[in-house]
Amino acid sequence: MLICCCTAGSCVQSANVCDGKSHLPDGSDELNCNGGNCTEGYWQCTDSMRCILETGVCDGNEDCHDASDEQQCCSTDEWNCVGGNQCVPNTMLCDGSADCNDGSDEELICQEWNCTTDQWKCSDNRRCVNNSEVCDVCIPTGWLCDGKEDCRDGSDELFNCERVTCPEAHRVCADKKQCININWICDGDFDCVDGSDEDTRVCLEWNCTEAFWKCADNTKCIWAGFLCNGVVDCDDESDEDELVCEEWECPGKFKCADKKYCIYTPLVCDGGILDPYCNPMSGACSCQDDSDESREICDKWNCTENFWKCANHSQCIPVGWLCDGDADCNDGSDEQCENTNCAVHQWRCADNKKCINKLFVCDDGHFDVLCALESGCQCEDGSDEDELLCQEWTCRGRTWKCAADNKCMIDLAVCDGEPDCSDGSNEDAAFCEQWTCTSPFAKCADNKQCFPLNSVCDSVFDCKDGSDEQVHTVGFWSCSDDTCIREADVCDGQHDCRDGSDEENCPGWKSCDGLWKCEDGNCIPATLVCDEQNIWNCADGSDEKCKSQVVEWNAFCAANK
Repeated sequence: MLICCCTAGSCVQSANVCDGKSHLPDGSDELNCNGGNCTEGYWQCTDSMRCILETGVCDGNEDCHDASDEQQCCSTDEWNCVGGNQCVPNTMLCDGSADCNDGSDEELICQEWNCTTDQWKCSDNRRCVNNSEVCDVCIPTGWLCDGKEDCRDGSDELFNCERVTCPEAHRVCADKKQCININWICDGDFDCVDGSDEDTRVCLEWNCTEAFWKCADNTKCIWAGFLCNGVVDCDDESDEDELVCEEWECPGKFKCADKKYCIYTPLVCDGGILDPYCNPMSGACSCQDDSDESREICDKWNCTENFWKCANHSQCIPVGWLCDGDADCNDGSDEQCENTNCAVHQWRCADNKKCINKLFVCDDGHFDVLCALESGCQCEDGSDEDELLCQEWTCRGRTWKCAADNKCMIDLAVCDGEPDCSDGSNEDAAFCEQWTCTSPFAKCADNKQCFPLNSVCDSVFDCKDGSDEQVHTVGFWSCSDDTCIREADVCDGQHDCRDGSDEENCPGWKSCDGLWKCEDGNCIPATLVCDEQNIWNCADGSDEKCKSQVVEWNAFCAANK
């Protein structure tokens, strides 16, 4: 939409009117803006002097001159970081991990913050510990007074631990300082710091909880699912005893005809095709007497959920293997696909010969690397890449559709600096400025590229503007040359900055009273400085610099020979 300007005799785009920047020689497009109305898709700043894109509101960047686009952005269940322009969920406050860029969610607010009803507050006011679920660094009540320090000040192991009250389904250890889950008692692993949960006297009297079975020697409880599975779990081997297994009913499993083993039901009547995926250390993969593959059993056997029965009734195969181009049934019926329905996650090729995962439709081969079966990724007739089909196709999962050729690609590859679409649309500069990087990627400073967060400050430039090596964020430290390193690497005695600035001015890091201090902060005996062997005793070699350096170094060496 164009708006004509009478005074200048020319026109400008409506979006450029009252945007804070003059686009006409006489500046009339920026006059009478107070109280004006922005066009659709734009948002008016509070001072009414500018219109900005709606997508720029509460995006962390101040686009309005009065910064009104970044004010009052947080919802009722969020907290506004002290530095402004950033919101974090209330549940992430004082949890021990800095989520605000300025770290204020773990610093200023925590002294006044009241933990929620299901949390416990550490004495140093730096972190809340959760009483009901594990999330980030929160701990359940069962971890309070459990012998491990979860608060940075260790207060979770000091607070009333002598009089600890255990939550439901937990029991206090003999030292009265720790609670453990009752399923951990007499399980063969020491969970109490004092070892009382595995004390023989306790185990002889202990009744195993539901779903557990007690070994014949009364010293250990094992999960009932481990009973008669072909793997010894009891020290006295009673869980695999012949008489025990004859009587055991194998709940939820299939009992072999010889009554020796219990095996998982998906392994019954599989024709051995699942053997490569079965770990015998977790239990028997088949019956020794082959009763799990007998014709009498398999004719009547109902395949378990997500399995399909072959036409000759002798075998069950995973539904996902149906019509994938490979014959898995011994009669080949899984590839007789004309009258067979594809699974819900599959798409039928036009020639009716194969079903392929919907993820591989219109992917131009981008996802072939994810396909477990060599012949199961694409249709032999090419119908999965048909141009008309792809125009209407909706990409599945975390995928993105190219603009011109309508092919699907993984969203992590959008705006990553590498053109994957044949038309290059995934790297279009204007598009990438508006694109929101998907986790675990973040935007480069030029707003045109996404880079993986785990590559921040790794001395490799992933962003074309180099901003991934100049990121000023919590947990990182800026070197003098504007590159960055982890805060933990500052003043650690090793040069991590290319200019060595991380080891400069490190007061109190290490005292060298009576010794000589290397440039990296380490200390060595003065007699080793400038020694005749010219051996580096400092890791950075600074103790031998005086052989060729300035006069004051030579003077030092002379004084210490």
